[in-house]
Amino acid sequence: MRGPAAFTFPTLAFQEFLTAYALRAAAPDTVVNLIQPADWRRSTSDTVRPLNLSRGPFHGALPFLCGLSKDGPHLVDVVEKDLVLACACFRETRPSTTVDRKLRAALERSVQSTDAMAVRIACPGLEARADAWAAEKLEQLACDPGRARALALEALGNLRSVRSVPVLESAVEASDTHVANAAMDALARIQVS
Repeated sequence: MRGPAAFTFPTLAFQEFLTAYALRAAAPDTVVNLIQPADWRRSTSDTVRPLNLSRGPFHGALPFLCGLSKDGPHLVDVVEKDLVLACACFRETRPSTTVDRKLRAALERSVQSTDAMAVRIACPGLEARADAWAAEKLEQLACDPGRARALALEALGNLRSVRSVPVLESAVEASDTHVANAAMDALARIQVS
């Protein structure tokens, strides 16, 4: 095919997969250098999630690439640029104790940070990691008033975390309407699944 629509695909995921396939022979450092550092901003819309304004063209291809590349775990070195993306990549890689420790340490730092945005960024990062350890950390944040509580509840709902139902049920009684609504939405998502 030739012309302006030659590389237009019906779904973004397919385009990202083909990009990842083309990059799979590149050195991990080369690939990581293509990723722009995250620029997290608080959204002014109804969503409680922060927005990354620097998502570049290779951002969506990297998790696919982690699954395709033999050096997939090395690509999680993007943790210094974008913690959430690194967690999404970790889910696709072959098991690596070294990478696991590195990501846990980075997430712990974010969760314990005094910077409110760092705590908010930790929630989608834990959701992207999507394991029992991440769910436990999200439950702790969901019980901690004033620290990204609604975002942690939303993440638990997105994970369909059945083990977190007691935490969500107690959050429904919260006086903060954002927290109570996030808990009800999360419970509804879990019940539907």
